[in-house]
Amino acid sequence: MSKSLPPYAAQQGYDILDDKSLRLIERVQSQQEQKAQRQRQVLADAEKERKERLQEEEAQRIKEQKMQDQNLIDRYPSEAVLIEYQQADNKYHQGHLKDQRDRLDSLKKTLRDLQTQAGELELNGQQISEGLTKKLATTQINIQKTTEAISQKQQEIDAMNKEYEKNLLRLRQLLTVDDAETLN
Repeated sequence: MSKSLPPYAAQQGYDILDDKSLRLIERVQSQQEQKAQRQRQVLADAEKERKERLQEEEAQRIKEQKMQDQNLIDRYPSEAVLIEYQQADNKYHQGHLKDQRDRLDSLKKTLRDLQTQAGELELNGQQISEGLTKKLATTQINIQKTTEAISQKQQEIDAMNKEYEKNLLRLRQLLTVDDAETLN
């Protein structure tokens, strides 16, 4: 015990005691303890910020979900309305799909006719004209593009139906909650 400390002892940390009762008044930490304390504080602050950010993100997610739910209820006040919309959309898209399939059938028929025409020319020993060759190539390209368009349209229809199913399930949940709240 001393009223004055040499510098080497002060760096190691020390206790300040009351002169009369020898009770601890203050603990002065060593440099290592101060550094460790600062590191713990930095980690604690980072953890606190992370938790706050997560809470904000969750609050934002909840807010967005409520908006989506309200939009869903506003657009489809009942399951029947949602199903009607789905059927109308399906009918519309199936019409486009049928048009594309009809176009594909027509292109295939055209290709067969052009191939027959080219085959007859070859059998007769005549050369296939440049125009006929271009028509054959163009028709084949159009068949490929139409086939891709049909595939893409089918994928769109499948994605649309999945979205309707997801919306239907969520709408059922929301309407069930609303009915339960109305009864209470």
